[in-house]
Amino acid sequence: RSTEDIDWFWPAALEDLGVEWFKPYRTLYDDSKGMPWTKWFLGGKINIVHNILDRHIRAGIGDKIALYFEMDDGSSRTATYRELYDLVNVLAASMKASGIKKGDVVGMCMSISIEAVAIMLAAMKIGAICMQIASRISADEIVESLNLGNAKILFMNDGYRRGGKWIDCERIYAFVCAHVPSLMNIVFVRRGNVFDPTADDRKAIWWDDFLSIGSGLKTPKTEKLDSEHLALILFSSGTTGKSKVILHTHGGVLVPVAREVGYGFDCNAGDVFYWFTNIGWMMAPWEIIGTLFFGASLVVYEGTHLYPTPHRMFELIEKYRITIFGFTPTALRGLAKINEDFSGHNLSSLRILGST
Repeated sequence: RSTEDIDWFWPAALEDLGVEWFKPYRTLYDDSKGMPWTKWFLGGKINIVHNILDRHIRAGIGDKIALYFEMDDGSSRTATYRELYDLVNVLAASMKASGIKKGDVVGMCMSISIEAVAIMLAAMKIGAICMQIASRISADEIVESLNLGNAKILFMNDGYRRGGKWIDCERIYAFVCAHVPSLMNIVFVRRGNVFDPTADDRKAIWWDDFLSIGSGLKTPKTEKLDSEHLALILFSSGTTGKSKVILHTHGGVLVPVAREVGYGFDCNAGDVFYWFTNIGWMMAPWEIIGTLFFGASLVVYEGTHLYPTPHRMFELIEKYRITIFGFTPTALRGLAKINEDFSGHNLSSLRILGST
């Protein structure tokens, strides 16, 4: 029925999944300009952040772990739903105080982390659009992307570790400063303390200093947005030609992601979810939005599947008792070719496997 009678399916699915609207939509969809240009949930007011954070705080699950963050070197941190909610609110206040308005583009080029998740959600909360750029592409591509969106602010690391190697972001920072005139601020999450971007650029500010801007301000409200209001700007991988820009809306992201993670992967509040990805690809916002929508716990890991040994993925499953695990065929074939014995790991927590 989901394919034969979509006019029945979507309202039934929305009710069953528990998607919350500020204002109900009046028209399910309008495909009068052709299927590729269909607009959805016309007249409806919604916000992704209300559905994946605000309503859970209201429901009293603030003490539950929302994010397990595993770093490349094996150290880890966690964030409860309340801690993530508080961080998102302070970030949102800092963004607004720094001149970010509804419809402005917030750029992010960094490895996946608790901070990266919070940046995405803070932008969505105030109606800004989060442009998430893969951190390992060239400086030219990063600049081109930021200029396409006329980005007003950029979040990045001073550097990060991947596969045991330190990746310095100083050159990217210098190139961005010289070639993206629309940026009002560049906010740095300190990871290595190898250079000080604030020494000679008034646009640069450290993460903690940026947070302090909003820490004493009133918590911004979660904006009531049209379902077609832009939420994310992402990019295709570019493996089959020039990378393509993909625009995602609040209704157009939340509803199908909740459907896929809920119905395709049976995710519920008792699950621990992990998909092997990074913040620059759709699978990261997909797993973040989908997992948090259901009040489950999400593992975010910034490293590779081969460092320090090819056992890393299996160790993550054991450590966090992951129940839903997603991987890529290429990485899976690579592990199979090494002829390593992985049978000693306790994978009893797993109940569903996914493949990209």
